[in-house]
Amino acid sequence: MKLVKTLKDHKRIYFVLEYVRGMDLFDVIRKMQIVSEDDSRFYTSCLIVILQHLHDRDIIYRDLKPENVVVDEEGYLKLIDFGTAKIVNGRTYTIVGTPHYMAPEVILRKGYTVAVDYWSLGVLLYELLFERVPFADEEEDPMVIYEIVLTARLKYPRLQNPMNEVKSVIDQLLNKNPSLRMGAGFEKLKAHPWFAFIDWEKLLSKEIKSPYLPKVKKLDPDLVLQYNGDKSLDEFMVKEEKGDLPAPSGKVSGRWDEDF
Repeated sequence: MKLVKTLKDHKRIYFVLEYVRGMDLFDVIRKMQIVSEDDSRFYTSCLIVILQHLHDRDIIYRDLKPENVVVDEEGYLKLIDFGTAKIVNGRTYTIVGTPHYMAPEVILRKGYTVAVDYWSLGVLLYELLFERVPFADEEEDPMVIYEIVLTARLKYPRLQNPMNEVKSVIDQLLNKNPSLRMGAGFEKLKAHPWFAFIDWEKLLSKEIKSPYLPKVKKLDPDLVLQYNGDKSLDEFMVKEEKGDLPAPSGKVSGRWDEDF
């Protein structure tokens, strides 16, 4: 999801974000009921492109999970909620993220790098294929989840027989030693045999057919009028919203975002 502009007044900071019409990946998985290996490969490939873009700019995401991924109206993925993202040039130590998707080194508080995003990607790929997370799927207590993530061995459902290639990808992404977890980065991951049928250039230009197109609702007529400049924001704000607006101030210049 793109940041379009930042604005400020004497009371608040505003972030104008791209409007993405679609459905989060969590709901899409449940709508699809069965996510095939090919579908899982498509979604994983999209996430690789997204995360590589961030990592090339020294940005670590730290909270990759289906709820933070939107499938847009073209069926392609958008990453949202950058509340835990951070620019990192070395290690960072803050414990953030969602317990089931947190890498062991985050839990251990010994410092971590962008490799934690590889781990979360491995958890998400496992979840796409097997409809459950690999560690502590039935647990809700964070402390119990942490203990299982740190101590349990990676297992695959008995009734499932994953191909050796995708199993190899998951094994590498869920290596508990971060220095051995895709040490050569995303280029090595993209060169893995499991991704042999992915044309990365076509993926970037959205020429590959997506597995699922979410049904999107039409925009509210008032919003369309506002977008076209035919109706002011005031006209469709509720009373409570208007009361929350900051009082006008002569000190605020027209270039609200000049300090960003």
